[in-house]
Amino acid sequence: MLMAMAQVGLAVAYSLSQMGIVISTFGSIFLLGEKKTHREMIWITWGSLLIIAGGVILGIMQ
Repeated sequence: MLMAMAQVGLAVAYSLSQMGIVISTFGSIFLLGEKKTHREMIWITWGSLLIIAGGVILGIMQ
């Protein structure tokens, strides 16, 4: 985040740094073995895709 802040600004850099939630979400499910139903996995996947899409849009708009 600190390295990106100089190039894209604080607001965008902070928002992009929060995309790590996607990694931690899937990491907790697969590495720690959390049990999720099929329906829960669908919602988690859609939410993660929306987070990634938001990050891409932020990167493009910059």
